[in-house]
Amino acid sequence: MNKFFKRVIYGGFIIGSTLPMIAHASSLDFGTSSATVAETRIPVSVKSDSQAVESVTLSCQTNVDAVDCGFEINGVGVTSNKSGKSVMVSYPNDQNVSKFPTNTSTQIGNVVLTNSSEVKYDNVNVTVTYKINDGSQETFSKVYIVNGKKPKSDDATLKSVTISQGSMNPTFNKDVFEYTIFDIADTINSIKFSAECNDGSCEISYEGGKSRSSSTGKTSTITLNQGDNDIRITVKSESGKTTNVYTFKTIRGESAYNSPNLSKLSVGIYTMEPAFVANNYEYKITVPNKISSTAGLIEFTPVDSNAKVIVDDVTELKVGENIINLVVTNVLGDDAKTYKLIITRLSDDDIDVTAYLNNKVTFTNGDGIETTLSFTDFELQYPDEAKKIEDGTYKFDDNGKRVHDEIVEDKKNDKSKKNKIVLIIVLVVIGLAIIAISGILLFRKKKTKLPKNIEEVNDKNSELEESKEMEENNDEIVDETNIEEEIIGENFSKDKDATIDIDEALNDLMNTKQYELNKDEDDK
Repeated sequence: MNKFFKRVIYGGFIIGSTLPMIAHASSLDFGTSSATVAETRIPVSVKSDSQAVESVTLSCQTNVDAVDCGFEINGVGVTSNKSGKSVMVSYPNDQNVSKFPTNTSTQIGNVVLTNSSEVKYDNVNVTVTYKINDGSQETFSKVYIVNGKKPKSDDATLKSVTISQGSMNPTFNKDVFEYTIFDIADTINSIKFSAECNDGSCEISYEGGKSRSSSTGKTSTITLNQGDNDIRITVKSESGKTTNVYTFKTIRGESAYNSPNLSKLSVGIYTMEPAFVANNYEYKITVPNKISSTAGLIEFTPVDSNAKVIVDDVTELKVGENIINLVVTNVLGDDAKTYKLIITRLSDDDIDVTAYLNNKVTFTNGDGIETTLSFTDFELQYPDEAKKIEDGTYKFDDNGKRVHDEIVEDKKNDKSKKNKIVLIIVLVVIGLAIIAISGILLFRKKKTKLPKNIEEVNDKNSELEESKEMEENNDEIVDETNIEEEIIGENFSKDKDATIDIDEALNDLMNTKQYELNKDEDDK
């Protein structure tokens, strides 16, 4: 009775062909193949049609030297003398069951095809021979596709790199090998790198930072120095044939990186008003008439050498005012600053007054020649310009150097701010002084001069009693306030040249009040 093998599917390919089995009381069944790189596995079962099957002897061979075949025996209820190219499989010789179950396929293991090379073979002919109970021998062949083993990768690139702190520029790309990491606070003293191989099992090692020590693995935490740190990740391919190094300039704390400012700006030899500072974005410059172009005139240096600087395409300078802008864009492109240059080109007859000190005027004519004249001589030659000096149109600093209105206004504002600050400080000091004096007066221990005051009060008492008797007859009331003023005035008038003692005056007043209280009690 003829039977047909099922088709074997390997990695999406339909492989093999159907071959007839010679009629016998038993047979072998081959299942669907499963594969990994360089290895194909085909399950094998024994199908017994009678009680005669007790053991099966198997052997195999291929037509390709690089591809080996063998049997791996691992079925349930069977034993074998070994696994290999030729094996014998027996069902357990048990009293109850001594033969393969009738009309049942019993899994005994797998045929394993192994390719020792990296070459893929599409036509591997496998010949299997088997004997049933050492009886007649049967042989059949099938064709299989067997992949070669995967070669070790030569790829020494990284699929990804992530960091625990800061920002990375540019965004990581396996084919870019230099990066800058910034925006790490000065208080952060370490950074963690995590890297992944692009292909195969590459070897990753880290070096740099404060310790300068190296480490290997997918992750590494590196201690940082203040400022710049050069950290290198070295990648070695699985084959060992290729090596790449990724460099990360890691900045801890503030730095020039990614700045949209200039560190230097000049217009030839000509004075800029105000003097250049990075965070001021408008300047005035006067040039002589002979300067008719900006070519080679404007020089600048960005804070970050990688920043992009675009200068207005203005080459010809007209007589009068010319505006030129310099736009500085940072590395990331998310911030930009514009520096504005207002360049005034003089006419042939124009002059530019640059200083006025000690009654002398310094100026530059249209040809750029600087001259200094006494104010009298200057006034004779340039009366209109002299008038601007006299009426304050032109303004000069303490060193006699001319400053523009905007600069003067800024200085006035600065001075006003300083004056306000000084005034606030003075008021605070005065307030504190008043509080301190008040505290001293309130808590200072009073001097007592009771004997003298009591005598004076007693003398005055007699006079008051006599005066009261006279006034009672006329139904008149004595003004206590007048009494107090009279007593105090009399005490002070005893010595006109003496210094008034505040403590003594207060004591006198208190004693007077005590006198009035005592008198009221006596009257009662």
